Amino acid sequence: MKIALINPQPFQSFYSALKHLSLPLKETLLYPPLSLCYLSGSLKEKGYKVKIIDWQTEKINFKKLTKFDVVGIHLSFYSLLSAFEIAEKVKEIKPETKIVVGGIPLFFYPYQIFLKSKFDYGILGEGEIIFPHLLEKIEENRNLKDLNGIVFRKKGKIRINDGINLIKNLDELPFPDFESLKLKKYVHWFFGKPFLPILTSRGCPFKCGFCSKYGWNEVYRWHSPKYILNEIEFLLEKYKIDSFAIVDDIFTLNKDRVKKLNKLFKENRIKIEFEANSRVDTIDYETLKLLKQMGVKNIFFGVESGDPLMLKKMNKLINLKKLLKIVQKCKKLNIYVSCCFILGYLNETIKSLKNTLKIIKKINVPNPIIHYFIPFPGSKAYIELLQKFKLEDLWKKMIETGELPKFYNEEWCKVTKKQLQLVKGYLEKLKLLGFIINIQNLKHFYLLKRIMSIINYYEQRI
Repeated sequence: MKIALINPQPFQSFYSALKHLSLPLKETLLYPPLSLCYLSGSLKEKGYKVKIIDWQTEKINFKKLTKFDVVGIHLSFYSLLSAFEIAEKVKEIKPETKIVVGGIPLFFYPYQIFLKSKFDYGILGEGEIIFPHLLEKIEENRNLKDLNGIVFRKKGKIRINDGINLIKNLDELPFPDFESLKLKKYVHWFFGKPFLPILTSRGCPFKCGFCSKYGWNEVYRWHSPKYILNEIEFLLEKYKIDSFAIVDDIFTLNKDRVKKLNKLFKENRIKIEFEANSRVDTIDYETLKLLKQMGVKNIFFGVESGDPLMLKKMNKLINLKKLLKIVQKCKKLNIYVSCCFILGYLNETIKSLKNTLKIIKKINVPNPIIHYFIPFPGSKAYIELLQKFKLEDLWKKMIETGELPKFYNEEWCKVTKKQLQLVKGYLEKLKLLGFIINIQNLKHFYLLKRIMSIINYYEQRI
């Protein structure tokens, strides 16, 4: 059985929600589709022939898809409408092709998604173990009633088997398979060369109000240090790439694991560079020094707001004083710091926005990453919007009508859209200023003066 795994291109209109980085989109947002790479590794281990097609880097040739028996499609809220189109075209050319989907939207809207699509099967949760079992059932035309956490069609009706597929022991998984991807096209914005993503843990124990909770990401699980070492050695040998993005929600959540991994790196003379996500209340100076020894170049911290009251509303219970100390420690170790902020969260005010501007100036990092608040299903904020603010379920409406959701609504935010745009514009210019100052080249002096005048313009109007 031949299988194609497709990563759909984000629906074009969603790019407006993603333009939060100063560098070009093609260099900042292209990550190899890691979830499909894990699936490919698991399927190949079972003897299946698999090809990954990433629509971010190559166009889909639908006629060539006819040679595949099964087409798997990864679903995200950004690419859901594109996935609908792919399934329709595949079925037009070769109706007998089986289409299997999985992803976060399916967890929240399984019935609605199948009602509007040509999908044959859906997997609820992590697919590395259940997908091969599903394929065996399809090949042998066997009953699916004993497979938990799947969606399928039977006699013209949509059936949903209860349950969520969750992998408890991550070390049982084969390494992700990047073989069919055009890796030279995934150029990292910081390293300036091709890189590979690594997932050393899954899930997050924290419950931030803006974060979507969807069953399998609520249980924190991790790979052992030995598994991580073996994976990195395998990737170094196979793909000759030594730059990595560790995409765990919080890589430093288990400090003892970091210590053991550092020891293994030294013993095996691992020489790599990498970036990782952290949280200021899960890291200290000793851990930073270990990460530096291991090759960390860039650390992301989710700060979200510089206003203590807003942080409390977000349930982001971090200490801003500790943030300032940790950022200074990173600078002392020459570790680049990226801090993420959310504008326009529920009950955001001019005062809270100004406090966020103050903390951004205090931490003084060249790359503050600015997002407008997007309410996702499964988050406490989205539930509050539906119940307290009587907001229509915009994501469900998108599935049913194809109408894109409106990401900003003055009903839940106590600042105007124009004020938010002014703040974001100011921060974008401030970020560009940070990049130029870091360059430290006299030929940028004129541009520096120009940006300073623009920053002054924004400051006078906020």
